[in-house]
Amino acid sequence: MKKAVIHSVICAFLLSIAALFISVPCYAKQTESPANSAKENQILQQLQIRRTDMPKGKITSMDVNINSGACLLGLNEGDKYGVCVFDRQGVFIVAYSLKKFEGTFIVFWINNRIGIWMNRSSYAIIIDPDNDTVQLSEQNSFSSSVYEYLSLINAKQRIVDGTLYKTQSQMGPVSWLISFSTQLIITTLDGQRITAYDVNDEYITETVTIAVIILAFVCFAVIYLIRFIRKTIRQNRASSELTIPNQKSE
Repeated sequence: MKKAVIHSVICAFLLSIAALFISVPCYAKQTESPANSAKENQILQQLQIRRTDMPKGKITSMDVNINSGACLLGLNEGDKYGVCVFDRQGVFIVAYSLKKFEGTFIVFWINNRIGIWMNRSSYAIIIDPDNDTVQLSEQNSFSSSVYEYLSLINAKQRIVDGTLYKTQSQMGPVSWLISFSTQLIITTLDGQRITAYDVNDEYITETVTIAVIILAFVCFAVIYLIRFIRKTIRQNRASSELTIPNQKSE
């Protein structure tokens, strides 16, 4: 009788353990996916991604589709971000705007879809311009080659099938002080030079102001450094003149 009770208890315990292992995966499958989906939907709602007319912002990144030659620009418009697409002849195709988020971003092509790499997030935004669908993809789901490729997108010049795509700022000597571009110049294989995107005039005042502030700060730092060096030299001379008589008196 006692052995039967012990046997029943052991069987009940083993059945409980088995039921636990069976139920845990089922529970995770039912709860984690909707939670992730809800989180992604919340992020997309906050970003407010919309198709728009061609935006006018600073160029922060560029990528060229190696199949179609379409050029993708990432833009900073102050209170929001934007992306726009031009064909290899510089004709505007489509653009999207999204609410500004914390950190910077890089645009890239993923086949014929638009990718937006959010640098301070674990997600990348994928936009299909054929039907305006938007989705989030976890960055760790991308292959390592994408990470290597993203480092090339910050380059201000790309050549695809003999066509040169170049972002630049024509603001004279102050152009080297800024980290963004204001023009997209496409030079075709036959030498035709096309200005596809140009917001140089919109940002020249801001750029000159930034340049003046930087130059003023550099001048102030140089003057302060010169004065500090002179003061140090005078103090060293004064201290040396005081120690010499003391040595002679001894």
